[in-house]
Amino acid sequence: MSIYSQITPIQFALEIREFAADSCWVYRHDMGQDGTLKPTPRIVFFTQTREKAMEWIDAQRRSQEGCVVLAN
Repeated sequence: MSIYSQITPIQFALEIREFAADSCWVYRHDMGQDGTLKPTPRIVFFTQTREKAMEWIDAQRRSQEGCVVLAN
């Protein structure tokens, strides 16, 4: 990486929420103009296991720049 490489700003964050043993929802939190998370996330993926949710998130991170994962 050189000093002239363009830095990709964070555009959104993904978060996994588990509501039951077989219910994992992935929420997308968009970033506001001031660099903070917008108050209302949206559900973008639903699965039965946390592992499948992480696989989906990894695929999103490879295909889209500016994506981070929120720790639970």
